[in-house]
Amino acid sequence: MERMTDEQYIEAEGGKCPFCRSEQIEGSSVDIDSGGASQEMCCRGCGRAWVDCYELTGYIPKEQG
Repeated sequence: MERMTDEQYIEAEGGKCPFCRSEQIEGSSVDIDSGGASQEMCCRGCGRAWVDCYELTGYIPKEQG
């Protein structure tokens, strides 16, 4: 089975292993840097590992109360 492309992985919302497509994935804590974040991931199905990359896309104001 071929590895997922970035587009396929994003479309699957990161809910599957990009290598074997198993849903048996686990993630470590999220590391946050300015403008983005990353999370080490691994698959219990095939044993492969990867890093999910996140980017800041905006903000939502909170109501003051």
